[in-house]
Amino acid sequence: MVKQLFVMRAFACLCIAMYYAIGTASSSYPLSIHSTEQRIWFYLFPLLLCAAPMFIFISEFLVARAYPDQPKKGFLVNRLRYMMIPYVSMGIFYAAFEAGISRSLDIFTSKLWSNMMLGGFHGYFVLIIFQFYLLHLFFHKIADACKPVIVLAGAFLIQAAYLWLAAEFWYEPGQRFSFWWYPFTGWLFYFTAAYYAGRYDLQFEQLLSRHWKWIAVLLPIAGAMFVWLYPMNLFPLGSKRPDIIIYAIAAICALFLVATKIKRPPKLIVWISQLSFGIYLLNPFFYRCFEKVLSGLLVPHLSFSLYTFVLFGASTSASMLAVWLLQRLPLGSYLVGKIGKGFHEEREAELRSPKEGAPLTPRV
Repeated sequence: MVKQLFVMRAFACLCIAMYYAIGTASSSYPLSIHSTEQRIWFYLFPLLLCAAPMFIFISEFLVARAYPDQPKKGFLVNRLRYMMIPYVSMGIFYAAFEAGISRSLDIFTSKLWSNMMLGGFHGYFVLIIFQFYLLHLFFHKIADACKPVIVLAGAFLIQAAYLWLAAEFWYEPGQRFSFWWYPFTGWLFYFTAAYYAGRYDLQFEQLLSRHWKWIAVLLPIAGAMFVWLYPMNLFPLGSKRPDIIIYAIAAICALFLVATKIKRPPKLIVWISQLSFGIYLLNPFFYRCFEKVLSGLLVPHLSFSLYTFVLFGASTSASMLAVWLLQRLPLGSYLVGKIGKGFHEEREAELRSPKEGAPLTPRV
C-alpha cells in the first residue's frame, strides 16, 4: 500500500467513527437552533460523509495498482474469506445483539434475515465493495478500449443519473436501509477514478501536484455547496446523493496530495489503518453500549461537544482493542477481518516485487 492510503484509510475510518459519535450524542441532547455549538456540529456532520466514497476509492486503487489487468488466481477467494465471512459473522452478531436488548427470539430471526439477505445493517457496505471486486475482473477491457476521459465522464453521468432517479422515485424519508443503496451504479465514478489513479499512480500523483491550486479552490467551494444543500431535503440524507460527488472527489484528491508530503505516516495512523475494517464493523456496537452507560452520568454535566468526543474516544479505542484481542483467537480474522500490513511490511513487499503490467502513460 502506498503511504498515502494509510493516511486516507485512517482518516475515513475516523470520519465514520465521528459520524456515529455525533449521531449518538444528538439523541441525548435537545436540538436548539439558537446553540452556536450545535450549529457548528450541524455543518461539520455532512462533511464527514466523504468517508464512504473514500473507502471505495482506496479499495479499487489498491486492486488496480496491484492488478492493472487480470487479477491473479485466488483474488476473489481471499476476499470472500476475509470480507464476506466477517460480514456474515457480524450480521449474526448484530441480530443476536438486537434480540438480546428486546429479549425476543422473533427479533433475532427477523433481524438475521434482514442482515443476511437484505444487508439490513451497517455492514451492507461490504456488499458494495465486493461488487467492485467483480467489476474489476473485466473493467480493464473497457479501459483499454476507450479513452480515460470518456470512461470517467460516462461513469460520472451514470452515477449522478442513478442517484438522482433514486432520490426522485425510490427514496422514502426515514428508511434505514433500501435496495437502491446497493447497486454499484450509485458509486461507479469513485471506482472508475480509483482504477485510473491506481493503474497510473505516479502520473496521478504528478497530476495532483501540478494542479494543487485548483484542488485548493475546489474543495472549500464544493464542501460549502454540499453543506448548504444537505439540509434542504432535496436528496436522501447520507452519502448516496448526487451533490456529494464533486466534494467527495475533491476531498480524496486533497487528502492524497497532503499525504504525499508526509515522509512516513505516524505509527498511530498506520495502526488505525490496519484495524479500520474491524473498527468499522464493531463501532456501532460500542456506541450503543457506551450510550447506555454514559448518557445518564455525563450528559447533565458535559457540553454536547465534550460528550461527543468522549463517545468518539471511548468507542473507537474499545473497537481497536477488541479487534486486536479477537485477532489473537484462531478464527478471529473470520469475525472482524484480517489486520492489514504495516508500513514497513508493505515497503519490503514492494521492493521484493515491483509493480508490473501498467503502461507508463494512459491515453487521453
